[in-house]
Amino acid sequence: MPIVINTPTSNIGRALASRLLDAGESIRVLSRDRKKVDELTRRGASVVEGSFEEPALLSEALEARRRCFWLTPPPARPDYYDWAVSCARHAAMTAKKAASVEQS
Repeated sequence: MPIVINTPTSNIGRALASRLLDAGESIRVLSRDRKKVDELTRRGASVVEGSFEEPALLSEALEARRRCFWLTPPPARPDYYDWAVSCARHAAMTAKKAASVEQS
């Protein structure tokens, strides 16, 4: 089961992904642009391409995962706080749903 990282192109997410791969962990990354995570995929990461704001993509990324590292990127938008909270809540609900499916 992979560890899911939703920010693999940020300074924090990329460093974490690299260290997990160095440690032999299985990871899955969410990225809007597959080319931006080429180095990680060459090293063994699986990728789910698209935005974590897409419900189907988020469900795909979080299925059969062991853990998830969630970091909401700071976009330049006036409703950032509400947007970030909404995205995090949706991710938590999706992860909870995926966990309940795994347990049944």
